[in-house]
Amino acid sequence: SSPAMSAAMARLAPRGRCTVLAGERHMMAVAAPDLATRHIVDFLAEGDVAEQGNGAAVDANFDSGEFRRALGSFLTGVTIVTTIGPESEPRGFTANSFTSVSLDPPLVLVCIAHKALGHPVFATAKSFAINVLNESQKAASGIFASKAADKFATVDWRPGQTGSPVLDGSVACFDC
Repeated sequence: SSPAMSAAMARLAPRGRCTVLAGERHMMAVAAPDLATRHIVDFLAEGDVAEQGNGAAVDANFDSGEFRRALGSFLTGVTIVTTIGPESEPRGFTANSFTSVSLDPPLVLVCIAHKALGHPVFATAKSFAINVLNESQKAASGIFASKAADKFATVDWRPGQTGSPVLDGSVACFDC
């Protein structure tokens, strides 16, 4: 995102702040990890927060709807993360929580909620694939975001090198 887009998101987020790192352009967590981490740690250390019962620190006036709207203003790609379940069945979910972590070694990050139905399968899977969707795969992203019984019935796929499902027509696929 541009500095202007980042500033707009910060204005929408509770306690949001936009900090532009001079001389840095892209992927600050990789290009300047010490500098980015210092700014994040400093931000987290500021302000009075109320402890919730689950141990997460949240502002007492936190508005989850406003937070969701702020996150929705950040343009991101959409992926379908896939694996093979314990009964050799294909499993998958839609995620936009995907990012690069490192080029050397090549590392990526995708997140799945602990409460997600597929969490136990993905947490124990030996491999998974991240399929970066193209615009024509919007319907597939909706199906994989749902609790549909057979999410793979409407998509063409093949096993990747690890055996995890690779969706035909994806912009890119990371077979992990």
